Amino acid sequence: MRVTDASSPFGSRARTRILLVLQLLTATAAGDVEVLMGLLAPDVVHLGEGGPDRHAARRPVVGPYRVARLLVNLTKRIGPETELQVVRVNGEPGLLMRRDGRPDLVLSYSFDAHGRVRRVFAQLNPEKLRHLS
Repeated sequence: MRVTDASSPFGSRARTRILLVLQLLTATAAGDVEVLMGLLAPDVVHLGEGGPDRHAARRPVVGPYRVARLLVNLTKRIGPETELQVVRVNGEPGLLMRRDGRPDLVLSYSFDAHGRVRRVFAQLNPEKLRHLS
């Protein structure tokens, strides 16, 4: 996984995808499952990778309703000390969450032909986030 700062210019397609990621984030924070489901592809899959001390779903979470509920429920665990930054993850818009200044989670996305989120990948393994410090 390659993560870089998103401050350098994006093309128009990537800017559209950044807006989608921000809409996803807003709907998730608001707990709006219906709006979230509209931003997710019908075949959306959420995958996560934890580590020895970080738990992630052991199996893929499939479908707009289940992924939307998961995102809303996970967002409830995010405290006020969490900082969010839009970054590039493998060339696509993603999110880097820092807790107490340290990388805590990277969310990467892939998109379908209609501009909806098709895959969400959550990297929680601290060993794989160490290079972001």
